[in-house]
Amino acid sequence: MTKLVKNYRSHSALLALPSRLFYHRELEVCADPKVVTSLLGWEKLPRKGFPLVFHGVRVSCGPGPGGRLTGLRGAAAAPRCARRADACPGWNPRQAWS
Repeated sequence: MTKLVKNYRSHSALLALPSRLFYHRELEVCADPKVVTSLLGWEKLPRKGFPLVFHGVRVSCGPGPGGRLTGLRGAAAAPRCARRADACPGWNPRQAWS
């Protein structure tokens, strides 16, 4: 079995709990600090300095009319959140990912 412990995408604040609960504190933060800290000052963050936003969407479980999953409404919320983050003053995705 291979244990993947290097995380290249997440801020250390988001990895602390899963590292403690599931990885015996072995998760390594390898993400570029410029990228994972780029939105810490965003005014829409519920808790400043903690880069996590929960967005609740009410959907029923299982397939809807025509067999389509009703979770599509939830999936549609992600781009709206991204557009709001894109409007954050000082956020420059090209700079953050270069």
